[in-house]
Amino acid sequence: LTFAELGALFPKAGGQYAYLRDAYHPIAGFLYGWGLLLMIEGGAIAAVGITFAEYTLRLVGRAGADTRALTIVAIVVVAAVNYVGVKPGSRVL
Repeated sequence: LTFAELGALFPKAGGQYAYLRDAYHPIAGFLYGWGLLLMIEGGAIAAVGITFAEYTLRLVGRAGADTRALTIVAIVVVAAVNYVGVKPGSRVL
């Protein structure tokens, strides 16, 4: 089944967490949710930040420079925009 079919069959909020909880056991959904928060999403955010820093440094002619500071700044800026909300964040760009 695809996620569209699952959504039509089980119209509940929660996505993968809800499907795992209902199909297997609440502990499966719980473990998936915490794993997603602590490992999967954190790694994805770091990868996007590093990629942004590498391309930005390459664009300004500093290819090969240390990307850590720019990566941290990029992640903090995106987190701050998300923290203040959608409406104020829409005025950033």
